[in-house]
Amino acid sequence: MLETSRFPEIAYACPPDKATVTRNGDGQFQVRMNGILTLHGVTRGHPVTANVFVTGDLLRGSAETSLRQSDCGIKLVSAVGGMLKVKEDVKLTFDFVARMQG
Repeated sequence: MLETSRFPEIAYACPPDKATVTRNGDGQFQVRMNGILTLHGVTRGHPVTANVFVTGDLLRGSAETSLRQSDCGIKLVSAVGGMLKVKEDVKLTFDFVARMQG
């Protein structure tokens, strides 16, 4: 479905002025981003909210978002004469870890 040989990369970029950070506690933050998603050769604005935890020089985070496949030019797949279909909406979940250098 993603045609990874034609579109090997998925990218998300958010400039600092398109992100807002809310402190939720000691070392806990929520980051709301209005960035740009490139998926399947289609680039478009896409909001993502991440929960971020900072401990010493370690940053951990997770985020969840959803998108409509057709918005990214992905054709929905069906099988068994159309009786089995892939859902239009897809949920993306990811985790990330970063360590401060210095």
